[in-house]
Amino acid sequence: CFSALCLMCGFDTEIVSVSDEECVYLDACAAPGNKTSHLAALVHEKNSSGKRGAGNFSVVHALDKSADRYKLLKRRMGELVPQEIVKCHNLDFLETTGTETSKKSKQADTKGSKNNIDNTTFQKVRAILLDPSCSGSGMTTNHTEKSVSRDPFFCDDRIKSLSDFQYKALLHATTNFPSVNRVVYSTCSLYFQENEGVVKRVLEATGGEWKLVAPKCLDSWQRRGLVMEDEDESGEEGANIDPMPSPHNGLTPDQAKCCIRVDPNHDATNGFFVACLERKNDNVKKRKAHSTWKAPIANLPGGLELYRNEFDHSHKEGNAANEEGNVATKGPVISVKDEETNAPKRGKRKAEAIVSSEKSSNSGLSSKKRAKKLEWKRQQRLKKEERLKRKQAKET
Repeated sequence: CFSALCLMCGFDTEIVSVSDEECVYLDACAAPGNKTSHLAALVHEKNSSGKRGAGNFSVVHALDKSADRYKLLKRRMGELVPQEIVKCHNLDFLETTGTETSKKSKQADTKGSKNNIDNTTFQKVRAILLDPSCSGSGMTTNHTEKSVSRDPFFCDDRIKSLSDFQYKALLHATTNFPSVNRVVYSTCSLYFQENEGVVKRVLEATGGEWKLVAPKCLDSWQRRGLVMEDEDESGEEGANIDPMPSPHNGLTPDQAKCCIRVDPNHDATNGFFVACLERKNDNVKKRKAHSTWKAPIANLPGGLELYRNEFDHSHKEGNAANEEGNVATKGPVISVKDEETNAPKRGKRKAEAIVSSEKSSNSGLSSKKRAKKLEWKRQQRLKKEERLKRKQAKET
C-alpha cells in the first residue's frame, strides 16, 4: 500500500508525539482495513525499534462512518493486528476535529458508547491517512474495458460530486487538526479531477500553509502527477471537462513531480494516486527518520522484473541491481502527450521483460499461474459485458 508506506517512510523526518505520551496516527476512511493493517504493521515496526515512552510508542485510530463497514473493519483488525496498536471507531471523519468536541461525539458520550473516544485523543493526532470514496476507475478487476473511461481528464456529474467530497475531506484534514503536520491523500482513481485537481484546490484554500513533498520511499518510481497542457485558444486539450475552480487548472510541474501515479495500462497493477502534504510552518518537535524498512532487491517472485526495481531507493554504488541497469531513475512529470508517445515503448519493454522471465529456469510455474489468472480475468470481463448487454436490452 503506497499511502501507508508514504505516511511512515516517505518524509525526511519522523514525527513524535505532542507530549511525552503516545504518538497518534489517524486513518480517516479506514474500512475495510487494507491500508489500516499495513499502517499498523509499520507502526508496530516503529514501536519495536525504540523504547516505549517519551513519544516512541505509536497508535492508529481508524474511523469509518458506516456501521456495517465499521464492524468489518473491527473484525479484520482483531484478526490481524494487536489491539493496543489499532483502535477502531464508528465515527464520521468530517464531524471529528482536533480542536473541539464534535456534535456526534457529544451525543455518543451521553449514551456511553464504547466506540467513541475522548476529544483529547484527536488533539494528539500528528498524521492523517486519507483515502476517501472515489470513482474506483483504476480498479481494473472491478470494470470491463468498456465500462469505464480510461481518459485521465474524463469528468461527468458523478466525478464532480466525488471530487467535491474529496476536497471537503482533505480540507478538513489540513485545517481542523492543529497538531497534524503531514497528510497523505490517495485514491484508486485515474481521473485528474479527483487527484491533482483536489490537491490543487486544497493548496490554494489553505493559503500556502501546506506543501507537496516527494515521498523518499518511492524516489525511483517514474510515473508522476499530470499537468494540464494548453494546446491553443480553441482548447482542444481537455475540452470535455469543466475547468477546476483554480486560476491555473492544476499543479505546477514541480508540484506534480511530488505526486505518485500508477497506470493500470503500463504498470501491471491497479491504478492509484498518492500525494504527500506537509505543513510548512511546523513548530511541533520532530526527529530524523530511522525506519528499518528497506526495499526488496533480491529473490523477487517471477513477474516483478516488470517494475525494474522502482522500490529500490538505496542508489548505492556496486549494488547488483544498479550493475544490471535495472534501477529506474526519478522520471519527469507525465503528461497526456507523454502517455500517448511513450506507451508503445513501455509496452515493448514490458513484453521483453515477460519473454526474459519465461526463459529463466525458475519462472515456468509462475508464468503458467499468471496466464491462468489472466484468462480467468478475461472470462470474468466477458461475462460482465454479457450481463450489461442483457440489461441494456431489457431497458430498451
